[in-house]
Amino acid sequence: MSTYKGFSLLFVIIIVAAVLGAGYWYWKNDAGTLLTIPSSDTESTWLHIKEWGIDIRKPEDAPDLAYGIKNISDAQEFEFVGFSTTRLATAERSKTTDSTFYCDAKAGPGGSLTRTTHPENWPAELSDGSIHLGEYYYLYSTSQAACSEDKSVQALQSELKRGLNINGESLKENIRLHKE
Repeated sequence: MSTYKGFSLLFVIIIVAAVLGAGYWYWKNDAGTLLTIPSSDTESTWLHIKEWGIDIRKPEDAPDLAYGIKNISDAQEFEFVGFSTTRLATAERSKTTDSTFYCDAKAGPGGSLTRTTHPENWPAELSDGSIHLGEYYYLYSTSQAACSEDKSVQALQSELKRGLNINGESLKENIRLHKE
């Protein structure tokens, strides 16, 4: 009977280790967690954000601009899209030993676009930079921190942030409703 208990315990330990190992691998490699959605046509000057029905103009030096939808559970009235480039996300992955990535589109190293139907809830200092397009109000915010400690990755991020600095009047020129 004690041999049976020993094998049962060993079997349970092996199963738990396999599940934990598979979970760790999925967490580290899951495309949903490390979301980077490149546009379908990288030669186009516009990036189509299909979930929102809008297009955003790509900076000239970021033909591989990508976006990631950020889901923030306590921000019911606001929705967010983060921006990055495939080059930036790839450069970070090649330089880090950590399994947490901050340069992917979902993290917004190139900034983020916020949309809402309730602009009155934005802080007053932000509302001047918003535009009304269709049924939503949009506001672009640049990222505030480096997405990597590596200087070459930071240089790519700075280049992207300069190209995507589209607040106020320039936001009107760089965002449009998608044309079918």
